[in-house]
Amino acid sequence: MSLNKVTLQGRIPFDLELKNADDEKRAFLGFSLSVRRNYKPEGEEYYPEDLLYCKAFGNTAIFINNYFNKGDHLIIEGELRRDNDYENNEGETIKGQMYVHIVPGGVHFQNGNGSGSSEGKKSTGKTRTKKAAGTKSTKKFNPLAKKKSII
Repeated sequence: MSLNKVTLQGRIPFDLELKNADDEKRAFLGFSLSVRRNYKPEGEEYYPEDLLYCKAFGNTAIFINNYFNKGDHLIIEGELRRDNDYENNEGETIKGQMYVHIVPGGVHFQNGNGSGSSEGKKSTGKTRTKKAAGTKSTKKFNPLAKKKSII
């Protein structure tokens, strides 16, 4: 038996774009996660960060798209995988990209999401969804946003 489990804590650096949103089983979300390293190089002001590519499918993809925006912190659990190798136009074999496959139920809120704004997190009982492109996006109410993280 082998073990392939990844747990990452990071921030979403770019806008999310859900594909096949109308089909729950075929929904797909590919996004980058900015993960800070555990050390700061001598003489540097900031900790270096790595952009790691992540993929979510089905209900997990829909959940991330509905509850998270660019700049939000989250914790994900998944497995490391590699896309299939392919041949380019010159006949060279190119290795597939490494990514984190987020497992169902592998997305967790982290305290302090976003820039301190409480938009989309107020207890109004209303459901919020993303609006058309070019308008300010809002998210569904998150009942867990005020709970403490166990990590």
